Parts: sequence; C-alpha cells; structure tokens
Amino acid sequence: MLLITAFVSSTSAQYLIPRKELCEQLKSKTVIVELSDGTSAEAAKTNEALRSAFKDFWTLTPVEFLSGTDFNKIVAAGDTKYAAFLAYDGEHTLTMQRLDGISGPVIHEKSFHFDHFDLALSLITGPYKDTPVATISFANKNILSGDLLFAIQQISRLVNASLNDIKGHAYYDHKKNIEFVKTKTLLIPQELFKEKDIEKLKDKYEFPYKVVSLNEMNDLVLSKDEQYIYPKIIWSIQHKAYGWLTIFAKDGSVTSFMAFGGIHTASEQSANEVIKAGDLKYIVSGMAQGINNKYK
Repeated sequence: MLLITAFVSSTSAQYLIPRKELCEQLKSKTVIVELSDGTSAEAAKTNEALRSAFKDFWTLTPVEFLSGTDFNKIVAAGDTKYAAFLAYDGEHTLTMQRLDGISGPVIHEKSFHFDHFDLALSLITGPYKDTPVATISFANKNILSGDLLFAIQQISRLVNASLNDIKGHAYYDHKKNIEFVKTKTLLIPQELFKEKDIEKLKDKYEFPYKVVSLNEMNDLVLSKDEQYIYPKIIWSIQHKAYGWLTIFAKDGSVTSFMAFGGIHTASEQSANEVIKAGDLKYIVSGMAQGINNKYK
C-alpha cells in the first residue's frame, strides 16, 4: 500500500483568503517596500513597477519606499508599526511511503522537494521575525517586473476580500471566468511554448491569441491593457503542485488555473517550463476549471 504525506513550509497558501484578524492588524501598519539600489535600466523598471503597483492597487495603508539599507534596519530592529513586502525561498516536501500490506510497517520511503519563490506582505513581529498575511508563490526566482505588479494586485485583492467577507463564488467564479477568457486575447510567450506547438496554435485554441516574447509580454502586462490575458507558471500551495495561470492584465485577477501532472523520480523537483498548446483548451473547459477551483 502507498501512503503519501505532505509537509508545507509556508504558513500561508497560494491564493488562500487571508485570516481576517491579520488583515485587521495590517490596517494600522505602514508598509515598507525595498527598492533596488542598482543603476541599470532593469533596476529602474523594477522600481517603477513597484511604485506604480502600490499607487494604483494599494489603498489600505501608507507605503514607504526605502533603500536596501534602510529597509533592512527596520526588519532587523523588529519595529512592529511596520508591515513589509518580503521575498522568501520556499520548499514543499512530499513523502511517499510503501507499506507492507494495508496497515503494516513502512518498507520503503522517499521524499520529494519542491522549491518555489514567494512574495509576501507580512506583519513585522520582532527582530527578523514576521507573520505573513498574504503570500504569492512563483515556480522560481526568474520573475519580471510584471510579476511584481501581479503579486501586489493579488495581495490587494485577497486582503480586501478578507476584510469584506467576500468568499467562494463571490470571489472566484470559474464559470464566469471561462466566458470572460473567450472575449480576451491570450498572449503566447514564445519562450514558454515549443516551436512546433506555436505552429499548432490555430488548430488548438479557437479564441484570440497573440504570439510575443516574454519581454514584450512583460511590457503589455505593465501597461495594464484590458484586451489581454496572459499565462504565468507558478507554484500553488493550495494544489500542492506546479501549474500555470491565466491572468487579466488590467487588474491581475486570475482567470484560470491548470496543474502540471505527475512528478519525476528525482528527489529535487522543478517546474515544467513549457506549456503545451493542446492544454490551452482546458482554460475554457468547465470540467477542468471546476475541478481546479479552490473557492467553492
């Protein structure tokens, strides 16, 4: 008999509506955000994305943008009048055990480790101590400035939902999302699809799409253009799996989720970096999206 045990290192699940008491505490804090000290064009773009995202999507508390030195001083001091926008390395461990019979002793055991990268809005509770209020997990650290925008949009949506007791279908209605997706143009980043699959798109996806590079997609995401939805490969702690979302560029709302199936035999697991053209049909499938919906 095969037994699977999961251990989660994070205290906050991807897209889980935050605990209301934590959100109420957050209302009295000032959020601090670390800006890049770099002088490159990419650093400037990242800083602008952070400033713009908080300006456009965060109204609950004051926000202070700080240098790395000043940000770290507050975190080190543990000043509890602040909350912080933080980055974490995360890990999920899945242990598979084979038993001798239905309830016999364990005869074989193997653990699988799933690495992910988290952005969280956390209450500072002491020197180098924090309590996450809302966390957004990515499959790896290869995030773009548009992903920072998405994380802030999502955190804002989750916190506001908690404070206003918005739950279930009132927060996420997969049936309405399917009809919405059909009216938008899906951005197809070349780097996330095999070349042969891009050639098959017209036969695999019957709704509007546009093939772009990742950098072109990032610029369109930052423009918050309402005609587009776009894909992002993520780690979902709720589903305990790597998967990919489609996201509405205008406000960062999630419009679908699909998990990558299975695990390989290596102990250290990594995200699939390729989306199959044939799987695009599932973002408009009532059955697939109904199964994946965690807001029932």
